[in-house]
Amino acid sequence: MRLRPALLSIAALSLGAFSACAPDTATEEVDYRVPVAAREVVAGTVEDLIVATGTLRPPEVASLTVENEGVLRIGRSGGRRLAEGDQVSAGQLIAEITGEDVRVAARLDATRQRHATTLVDFESKRRLFAEGLITKLELQQAESALADAQAELDRSVLTNTQTQLVTPVAGVITKLARDASGRPLADGQRVSPGVLVAEVAPSAHADCRSRPSLGGRWSPQR
Repeated sequence: MRLRPALLSIAALSLGAFSACAPDTATEEVDYRVPVAAREVVAGTVEDLIVATGTLRPPEVASLTVENEGVLRIGRSGGRRLAEGDQVSAGQLIAEITGEDVRVAARLDATRQRHATTLVDFESKRRLFAEGLITKLELQQAESALADAQAELDRSVLTNTQTQLVTPVAGVITKLARDASGRPLADGQRVSPGVLVAEVAPSAHADCRSRPSLGGRWSPQR
């Protein structure tokens, strides 16, 4: 019967030891507060710079087409052949049409010579008529011949002028010497009447078409 108190003592000691080894389950509170800086809000413009790419398209262009069949030769600037994107001035030669066909069509030398001869004959007939040495009919015939020679010379000059493709406006060459498929034409290429040789966009007028991103201020770039 004396064993019971001893057993009770052992049990009490075991409980005490277990209590001493048990972890403390209490937790500390964590402070999640973050420092925040504040300032007074004022009225103003919110602006964001947007860089956008686009295409400049002129509202109008000057078109230069072939009037007489011949051989194409592109104009030069600074010792090199003109190219798309070049700046040109009003009256500048963009291309010319050369060749035997053009020379025959113009016949400029022959018509000039004929006009000069007819003019000399008319002046002579006019003096003779003033002196009463020829009739008025002869003078009228000489006058008619001179008018015909002048008309022929004018046509030759016009034909020769049409071989010189000159831009009427200052601007930028947007298209130069391309065939129907868009391939470049080389110097010496034979061209027919109606072929578009060049297009020149006036530099003073151009529309910019682009798609900038959302929001902000648009700053176009060429």
